[in-house]
Amino acid sequence: MTFSVGKISHEWSKGSRLQAIYQETIPSTNDLGKELALTSLSQYPISLILTDDQTAGRGRGKNSWTNSQPGTSLLSTWVFQLSSPPQPVTTCRTGLAVRNALLQTWPWLPLSLKAPNDLYLQTKKLGGLLTETITQGSKQALIIGLGINVWKNPHLEIADCLKSFVNESCLTEEDWNSFLDRLLLELSLAVSASNDLLSDRERQSLLLALNQKPDLDEKYIDISPEGTLKTKSKEIHWFEL
Repeated sequence: MTFSVGKISHEWSKGSRLQAIYQETIPSTNDLGKELALTSLSQYPISLILTDDQTAGRGRGKNSWTNSQPGTSLLSTWVFQLSSPPQPVTTCRTGLAVRNALLQTWPWLPLSLKAPNDLYLQTKKLGGLLTETITQGSKQALIIGLGINVWKNPHLEIADCLKSFVNESCLTEEDWNSFLDRLLLELSLAVSASNDLLSDRERQSLLLALNQKPDLDEKYIDISPEGTLKTKSKEIHWFEL
């Protein structure tokens, strides 16, 4: 490991137009994001919570998200203030946004998406997202929890990390900062379209990202503007996964 992901990401945030909180250890960045989204941070359009060690991180459902060695993963929550509730397909957009940012920085990655929002390198998990919406009166906030294994894969048999596919000469602090620049842009664009259904371009990009996962039982042949996935044999409602 050549840099601590949380600390370097916090240094990057000081030059960006967002409010950032960094603590070496946090039970859950998403829980803190929800707690602060509509209170002390509500004056900021975008806020970022970072840690190097998440002791009670949450995935979807009852799944957990923790890292085996502090500083080796991006453990973050991005809080966007909204003027109205987002469309459910915003969940699809956020996964596509992260994938786009990774490929803009490291174009050779064998990167795919697994619905509803897991990132995969070939057949192993690189990271995941957990999106939640908070409403209080007229205030709305979109909470995007994002974890990415950078230096070390926590479970060798099921997960992988960027370091497996990116030489250290291309995984410097400068490269990481370039990724964060792109990530902020891509997430901001995704959130700016949060009132819209999926466009034709987004639908095609999602199909490509999903179908690049090599161990699919069945390829997807279409995705509706509302986010319904279709194969030859069935329809899968993204938001029921």
